[in-house]
Amino acid sequence: MVLPGNTTCANEYISVTPCGGQTTLSYNGYTYDLVEIGGQCWFKENLQTTTYKDGSPIDYPGTNNTTWQYNLTGVYAWYNNDSITNAPDYGALYNWHAIDNPAGLCPTGWHVPSDSSWTVLENYLEANGYNYDGSTTGNNYAKAMADTRSEERRV
Repeated sequence: MVLPGNTTCANEYISVTPCGGQTTLSYNGYTYDLVEIGGQCWFKENLQTTTYKDGSPIDYPGTNNTTWQYNLTGVYAWYNNDSITNAPDYGALYNWHAIDNPAGLCPTGWHVPSDSSWTVLENYLEANGYNYDGSTTGNNYAKAMADTRSEERRV
């Protein structure tokens, strides 16, 4: 699929691949729920792997911001440096070098979404009335996509 008229993605081909009935995917010791939206298969939650696809560890600098800033091979962190509380909601946070590392951050056949991948999702949500106000114009879908698991846990 090509996204004509989109200056960022006009010449980028996007693979729109459905989940094919698959509802979960296990990767590096964690099982992720999957969801199909507009013909694309997405993780329902954020990645929280601490190893690359090839099994090598991703560096973890802890609270050392200098290491995070200057590491050129890839690092991960947890929101507020608290994996127990925050990994379920936020997953891990990765610097660009981890995302771009040839060892592979994502499972085989998966990738970190590009701007064009997001555009396909956004266009589908907007065109199909998934804006929080039910409209089919304007980009009001962020609230509609919000995960409310945190709210449920607080009850």
